[in-house]
Amino acid sequence: MFLFFAFLQSFMKKLILLIIFIVFSACKIAGNIESGKILYSKLYITPEEEFIEKFISMDNVSLKKDSIEIVNDGKISLDYLRRKAQGDTIKMAFEIYPKYFFTPVYLTDKFSNNGYKTTRDSLYSYFTNRNSKNERKINKVEIFKNKEYKIDFLRDQRKIIKGYECFKIVAFHKENNRYYEMFVTEKIKLNYNPVINIELVTDRFFPLQVFMRNTNNSTYAKYEVYSIDIERRK
Repeated sequence: MFLFFAFLQSFMKKLILLIIFIVFSACKIAGNIESGKILYSKLYITPEEEFIEKFISMDNVSLKKDSIEIVNDGKISLDYLRRKAQGDTIKMAFEIYPKYFFTPVYLTDKFSNNGYKTTRDSLYSYFTNRNSKNERKINKVEIFKNKEYKIDFLRDQRKIIKGYECFKIVAFHKENNRYYEMFVTEKIKLNYNPVINIELVTDRFFPLQVFMRNTNNSTYAKYEVYSIDIERRK
């Protein structure tokens, strides 16, 4: 009888530890957000010289004094190209559901019903309609390894973004010269975000503002959250 109770006690301890492990793992994968929507503005800018250089390097283009001439398509003024180089601000939506994330395609003035669906458990992503029930495991989301980056946590540099206190992280890719400057919050925890996923960052923080560029040129993109509507797990 004593051996039976000793065995039962040992079994219960292991069962409790297993349950704790499963719950902890699920929380780590799923995060603390049940559902919601986070809206970003996205601005992509190319330097004037680089933007114009791309045009005049095409075979059907010739450079004039104050314009470029495209064969069979007329002239475009350099002033227009310089304005165009400054880019347009577009919107990006990140929709959160209990079992998946959805990033719809942004059309001229609205979001499409088509976009990229990413499963929350296995992080497989595929292009589909938001109402589609078919789950396809096509592309595994790439989570960049910490060893590929030099990462600095600048907790003394802070700002408030949409009511969330954020601090600055700077990440520099050691090989391709990509540079990321971001403000992240610790209050939103998910295993994926639509902008940049680095192991050490994605597991613990959520970016509300990201500035990225290549150090060998000044082309860059800027993402900034302008709306957050989320429901936390209970």
